[in-house]
Amino acid sequence: MHLLNDFALVAFESRTAELKGDGIAGRWFSPLELHVLPKPGKVPVSEIDQRDIRDTLAPIWHVKPIPPRKR
Repeated sequence: MHLLNDFALVAFESRTAELKGDGIAGRWFSPLELHVLPKPGKVPVSEIDQRDIRDTLAPIWHVKPIPPRKR
């Protein structure tokens, strides 16, 4: 069983070297831990559907700013 938490952690660990300050400052993973992973993080990825994603993002969609992409 593969949980979303597991995939998020593996993704973070695989990109740590590319992140400013190795991601230690928490600007990459801590927002996921705080806003995204609490509910669907414990659900097997194969069971997550569009409603789960919508319900997870809805409370933060208009309140949490998305930083501008650097080009």
